[in-house]
Amino acid sequence: MDARMFNKQGYEKYHRGDLEGAIEDFNAAINLDPKHVKAHYNRGVVKLELGEAIHNNNPGILFNGIQDLQIGLQLNVRQNFTSDEDVIKSGMKSV
Repeated sequence: MDARMFNKQGYEKYHRGDLEGAIEDFNAAINLDPKHVKAHYNRGVVKLELGEAIHNNNPGILFNGIQDLQIGLQLNVRQNFTSDEDVIKSGMKSV
């Protein structure tokens, strides 16, 4: 399986409520393609949601989520992807 498929699988797991499984798939996508913008972004969103909802605002996982979002943003500026297919739309109140 390639990075794009792992990202898609993680996206689907996220929408089924399997946040930790989604992170595993986003990790696999990033291991295969360290410049995969969507996987970094998606993993960041999921880590923020995990940190906020499950781990009672755990600063470690929140910080890691923010780092992933920053990496995704930096890569996105370089790659300028225009499609939001398989990109999680964050329902968080604030980031």
